[in-house]
Order: sequence, then structure tokens, then C-alpha cells
Amino acid sequence: MPEWPPIKVTILDHRPIELIRKDCIGRFELAPQVAELAKGSDIVAVEDYAMRVGSTNTTAYQCGEFVGPTKAHLLNSGLNLLLVPTTTMRSMLHVPTGKDGKKFIMRWVEENFGFAPEYGREKQRSDVADAFVHAYIGAIYWFATHNMLDESNLNEREHRIFYGNPDPRKTKRFVGLLERDNIFIEGELYNGSS
Repeated sequence: MPEWPPIKVTILDHRPIELIRKDCIGRFELAPQVAELAKGSDIVAVEDYAMRVGSTNTTAYQCGEFVGPTKAHLLNSGLNLLLVPTTTMRSMLHVPTGKDGKKFIMRWVEENFGFAPEYGREKQRSDVADAFVHAYIGAIYWFATHNMLDESNLNEREHRIFYGNPDPRKTKRFVGLLERDNIFIEGELYNGSS
């Protein structure tokens, strides 16, 4: 693992958040609680989501009702927000497809960082492990954009995710996170109109 400046990582999960209503208003009411928990962070990494047109899965819409207001609350609170594209984590870790992917991520987090979420259900442990990897991506992004990271400290996968595909022979050029537009929103500059 690379030698980086010290960093404090906080994983925001459901335990400190109280859901009073289980409808769209309840999901809207969660946003200020999440923003309060994130207060004081240099960067908040959130997995962006892809809404599918014509989907009959209502979970996607419920997710949108929660994540959209939460993003707005985080930005209105002056927090810096990194929207991590949905496939970035899996691409960086080379996660296998299928059911073993979730277990792979949990094992990677534990082997590399000694972090093992303590929940009874595997889905909850998996969600927290995913959040840990998003925090890891957020930390690399923050250090790289503040000139506190030497590119040589990154392994090949991390380098490709952040700086793009350096091989000109590749038919598809992978655009690195540091070159993408509209994934980082600086909270202090956000005025609610973008």
C-alpha cells in the first residue's frame, strides 16, 4: 500500500441515522442527518447511480429520492462532493462478475486495510465495505488534486483509474477521474443553481 499523509475515514452507514417514515418524505428527511454526520470532512465520496429509463424496479427510484436530496444538502452545507461513477470501484479492484464480487470486495478491504464491517447480514457488511472503497477513492482523489500524492505511489490499477490509460495503442482511451468533468463539486463554490 502507498505511503500517504494520515487520513481519517468515516463510513456513514444506517446506524446513526433515524428513519422516522418509510416513504418519500422520510427519505427526504434523511438528507440533513447525513450532511450533519459528514460535517468537517474535506471530501465526501458518493457512488453515483444510473437510473434506467423504463425500469419497473422501484428501489432505483427510492434510491434517487434519497441520494438526490442528500447530494444537495451536502453541497449546501459547503462540503466537497466526489461523485464516483458506478463502475469505477469494480474496475479499480478488478472485481469478478457474479455473486462472488461482493465477497471479493469485503476480502480486499480486510486484507489491505484490516477493516471488516461488523454486521450480522452479509448485504450490510458488503454495503459498508463498498463505502470504505469509495472513501479510499475519495482520499486518492483529494491527495492527487492537492499535490500531496506522488503518482509512483499508485499501483497500476489505481493509476489507470485516476490518470487514464497511458497506453496509446489501446483502441479505447480510459479517461481518468482527474480528467473527468462534473464528478467533483466544490462545496464552497456551489450556489444551488448548478
